[in-house]
Amino acid sequence: MFKLLTQFKVVGEVRNITKASKIIGISQPTLTQNLTRLEKSLGTTLLTRNISGIELTETGEKVYQNLIGIIDSYDNLISSIKNPEDEKRKLFTIGCGFNWTHTDFFKQIKKPLYSYNDLTFKIKNGDIVSLHDDLLNNNCDIAMGTIPDILVQHEEISYIPVFRTRFIIYVDKNHPLLSKPVVSDDDLQEYQWVILRHNNEPPVVDNLYNGLVGLKNIQFNCQSVLASLSLVQDSNNLTILSVQFKELAEQYGLAPLPTASSSQEHQVGLMFRKGNTLAHKISHEMIACIDKKDLT
Repeated sequence: MFKLLTQFKVVGEVRNITKASKIIGISQPTLTQNLTRLEKSLGTTLLTRNISGIELTETGEKVYQNLIGIIDSYDNLISSIKNPEDEKRKLFTIGCGFNWTHTDFFKQIKKPLYSYNDLTFKIKNGDIVSLHDDLLNNNCDIAMGTIPDILVQHEEISYIPVFRTRFIIYVDKNHPLLSKPVVSDDDLQEYQWVILRHNNEPPVVDNLYNGLVGLKNIQFNCQSVLASLSLVQDSNNLTILSVQFKELAEQYGLAPLPTASSSQEHQVGLMFRKGNTLAHKISHEMIACIDKKDLT
């Protein structure tokens, strides 16, 4: 059962049977049979097919969202049971927001990591509040994300600004609001939203949305970048993501929505404890690999 649930989680992530089968490493017919077995075992329908791929049913979406936390907890449990041979390699943890792992930045900053053959890198997504706490508690070596306001910065942490970003609204390329010369905040309240969130993200992060999103209009709370883009595709839903997602959003047929109100810019960068010399070295190596034209 756990194997079938794990496979379903991958399907929920990419919303495409063919892509999921390649990621899992099994044939498409085998994956389809396994999903049918899972549905029979649970006594419910988890997904339906459409022209662009598949859609999760309401039950399927609930199962998928719960599986994210369950499988992550299982992976953490397994990783905590260390084999004596594994002790030869030091664990180095990098925590980051979706900006870093789901845009071209990751293709650049990953380059220096390959030279550290004695390290096992753990890459994890998380919101900046929890990642900042992880740094303070020595549960993370490098955190990459929005740099906290100077009033809440800690003396023992080094903060290295890399670029500035802001949040913009993305919609399907055929969305009716794209035909309006000016889109007001009142116009936005007429539509449902897809919100991308990290697991257990604190409510304070909602401030990043600059008050544009009303809680009563949130139709989907999603912990997957690709799933959130897919939910906006071919619909009238809205989503709000950073400008760095523009290229990926365009691949899903989405377009930025010009609005009357603009969101606040945020300073983004790398953070590490001042006593962590290895984190200092790797941070500067990653920053050196970033193409400066991508920062604008």
